[in-house]
Amino acid sequence: MDKKAVFKHYCNLLDDLRAESLAFQNYLISKDTYIENWDFDCAMLRCGATRAALIDSGYPYIVKWDVDFDEWGDSSCEREVQIYEEAKACGLNRCFTEATYLGTYVRTVCGYDISENYYEEMDNDKYLEQVAALGAEEEEFVISIPLYGYEYADCDGNCGTHYTPEDMMYVKKSVSPLTDRSMKVGATFLNMYGADTFEALTDFCTSLQINDLHNGNIGFIRGRIVITDFGSYHCGD
Repeated sequence: MDKKAVFKHYCNLLDDLRAESLAFQNYLISKDTYIENWDFDCAMLRCGATRAALIDSGYPYIVKWDVDFDEWGDSSCEREVQIYEEAKACGLNRCFTEATYLGTYVRTVCGYDISENYYEEMDNDKYLEQVAALGAEEEEFVISIPLYGYEYADCDGNCGTHYTPEDMMYVKKSVSPLTDRSMKVGATFLNMYGADTFEALTDFCTSLQINDLHNGNIGFIRGRIVITDFGSYHCGD
């Protein structure tokens, strides 16, 4: 990954999206965590419990940033960077999408913070009507967002055609983070990489407490199944 190029690309995209949508700029200012999905003409924002992902349609990389924390209280994005480096060191990085810190997007802007009183994808006229109704005054804000780059993976959420009955029998006898949320996920990893790598990946995920490996956190890069979201979610551990 050319980190400088990917960082520049997404900084430019964030600039364009802020200019297009005052409500989106408000989201970046306020750092609200309740947004789930936001669709633009050329990009989309998808948010989970702890991270936001900005995906530029047709571009080979995406970016994520932290919006909240689980009970571990640290950056899930930074956690993924560390996990990916450890996976490289033991030859398992092909089972993950590449993760790296790109840089921090910093902009000083004039705008409004009306927090939860706006709706995602609200057009600019309605947004300004809401500003006027609330009597909000324009202020200067600093937007500062650490961005982390990932290779784009096709996350179709369907592992159903990538394993055999024998693979399913094998994983049903296994105790593995790869099968904790979905047997289909585990069976597909077994089918793709073989038993030795499946067991090594099981040990790796167990030792680093990687969890929450459901279909939505799995994708394919050039036909190869990979874990796309491995920051995990730790609650009550």
